[in-house]
Amino acid sequence: MTKTKNRRKKEETSKDEEYLITYTRHLEKRLRNLETEKQLLDAERLRLEQELSSLRNEIDRTRGPPLLTAVIVSVSEDKEKATVLLSNGPLYTVSTSRKIKNLDLEPGMFVSLNQRTFAIMDILSITNEEIYFAKSKLIKDY
Repeated sequence: MTKTKNRRKKEETSKDEEYLITYTRHLEKRLRNLETEKQLLDAERLRLEQELSSLRNEIDRTRGPPLLTAVIVSVSEDKEKATVLLSNGPLYTVSTSRKIKNLDLEPGMFVSLNQRTFAIMDILSITNEEIYFAKSKLIKDY
């Protein structure tokens, strides 16, 4: 009888060990799956953070003050100031923004001005014909 009990005990122990090994393998596989899922979620979070940053920058850009269009009439020797003619007629002597290269400024160029400070913010790549067309279209529509 003792032999039978010992055999049963060994069988039970063997079954328990087998169960523990199987369960450990299951847990290891589950851990690998969770680590993979975490990596995917981290990548998605990073992508969404970058998209959010881009959208915030776009909102900030659109909240900026409106810009005026002007033509450069003359540029000072040090290229720090320029005289510009606004589309509605007046001449202004204005400074340039640090964003643009002052060496690029030449008379006849179209530029955009900050509406509050009248500083030159950007050099526009538009021609006289485009301005004339836009003004004539506005007059017709009005």
